[in-house]
Amino acid sequence: MRRRPAQRERLGVLKSSAESLLHVLNDLLDFSKMEAGKLTLDAVPFHLADEVGATLKWLALQAHTKGLHLSYAQDPACRPSWSATRTGCGRFW
Repeated sequence: MRRRPAQRERLGVLKSSAESLLHVLNDLLDFSKMEAGKLTLDAVPFHLADEVGATLKWLALQAHTKGLHLSYAQDPACRPSWSATRTGCGRFW
């Protein structure tokens, strides 16, 4: 059975939401470790634009359930460096 693009996108959002929930649970466990004085921190590289995009997909789905439309566009030239992304190369409408 072929999935329509909208179904595939919703499944992607669902997967992302499940991963976010897992991160929240891990953060709660980390908070318990902090209180016990047993937390170690690791530096993990990430792309801020990717994280913002994933969050906005989830928010767009929430907006859609309320009859609203949320869109976000980012200038591809801003992607390579965090400092460029930080300058606000994205746009809401």
